[in-house]
Amino acid sequence: MPPAISNPDGHFEDMSLVSLHDRLLAMQNTNWQFHNEVPFNPAIRLDLFERYITRREQNAVTSWSAKDPRLCLFIPAWQQVLGSQGRYLIVLRHWSASIQSLYRRHARILAAGSSGTIHVDFWRNPALAAKMWQAYNSRILALAEAIPEQVMIISQQALMAGLNVPHQVNQRFTLGLNEQTPSPIKPDLVTNRVDTTIRSLIPAEDMITMESQWQSLLALAEHRSEYEKPEWQTGQTDGVTQALVETLLLQVKTVSIPSDPIILPELDEIPITEWLSLATQSDPLTIEPEQILRKIERDAPFDITVWETYARLMLKNNQILIAERAITRILQLGKSAPYLFMLLGVCREAEFDDAAAEYFYRLAGQRNPQNAVFDVKLANLLMALGRYQEAEHTLGSALLRVQNPPEILARTLANCFDQQGRTRAAIEYLKCWPQSSELLKTQLGALEIKAGDNQGAIRYQMLVRQRLSQPRAIMPILSTLASIPEPASRADLAARLTSEWLTLFSADELRQLWQQSFK
Repeated sequence: MPPAISNPDGHFEDMSLVSLHDRLLAMQNTNWQFHNEVPFNPAIRLDLFERYITRREQNAVTSWSAKDPRLCLFIPAWQQVLGSQGRYLIVLRHWSASIQSLYRRHARILAAGSSGTIHVDFWRNPALAAKMWQAYNSRILALAEAIPEQVMIISQQALMAGLNVPHQVNQRFTLGLNEQTPSPIKPDLVTNRVDTTIRSLIPAEDMITMESQWQSLLALAEHRSEYEKPEWQTGQTDGVTQALVETLLLQVKTVSIPSDPIILPELDEIPITEWLSLATQSDPLTIEPEQILRKIERDAPFDITVWETYARLMLKNNQILIAERAITRILQLGKSAPYLFMLLGVCREAEFDDAAAEYFYRLAGQRNPQNAVFDVKLANLLMALGRYQEAEHTLGSALLRVQNPPEILARTLANCFDQQGRTRAAIEYLKCWPQSSELLKTQLGALEIKAGDNQGAIRYQMLVRQRLSQPRAIMPILSTLASIPEPASRADLAARLTSEWLTLFSADELRQLWQQSFK
């Protein structure tokens, strides 16, 4: 996972694994915010876990590891495919600190102008973060109790105190890790201090359940700190900030709430072309793909446009195999545009059929050498396979070959440099790019922060300030704030947004921006 402003060093997560987990969650009408709200089968596609393991084993010299918080939800599947070979290192974090981290991160994202219900849902549903913590940690507890000999639990507090994890893992599991490897842990980025507002937002019964789970997990920890309780603190807000928050909450009462998401009509109520067009703009599907397929077969079996829209809809909803069959139908009907082969590559890559994915990406590139997206797809696959030099060559060749190379080539090449430990080279390369979009500037800022250059943080602040200073740029954020029904949750988010904005604007500038938005 590449560096981001929120975490310049990256999250140390394998994007292929993250994508696998996301896909299997989406197939069951949920996402990483899973909180037992839907029936969930972690072993829905065991073959994909097995293919992932095969890929990792082919590229590993000795043992290999993977980190992704979503893995907690899929523990039964990993137990089945790894068997006695699996080893699980679990880092415990108190529920209050975990929830506070979620609130901080998503408030910061919203304050920067990003949209999406996935960010504001933590305030629209005050119990969400707590239910998530319970869903994830109940599965961890079940694992630790089922196969304790394969599990090692440490607390985050012990980790922050300087615990040599490679040494402890070697003692516990005899893996032969290099114990002299410098730790990427930065204790100054983690705090055990938690604002008391967290307790006021979470239902009391959820706090009781989480504390019980926490104590059960902590009792199983092999390494823990002497003091594991959170340090509850009452947040101190100065008079200027408090006055701004109160002003914001008063003004928000006049803001119109965002319209409800598109509600799809029944399949037979409108023509299939109109229905598919609406479906591509709506939230995840609640209708079975086979029903749509039967409608297409009946009403538009030879309409290439319909099949293509259906294929893209299935890709959007992570129904990869169904999308692949739709693309194959398009080819059978006589359309063989290069991008169709790229889409086949996307499908094959999602299935961990790496040889086929590489073949289709290269075929797309051969048929249209001027489409740099094909080179980017191929390069990202090569990087996932650890073939960095080939990825770099692919991107370099595209830069020389493609007329008016798009920025995505530069951003992907910079990522390739960075993943090889050449962060400075990535920075210098992006600085030389003739025209910089917001995405490129954000990537450059993250890389600069990673390299220890304060210019990165300044660059990002200027970017966000410029974005929010545009006429009515803040109005969508205020509209999102207005959509929160619970007064306490709305006030919490208002305070967090205001605090973030005060790092970019003076109090007077912020008032002017709000007035401009309400005109």
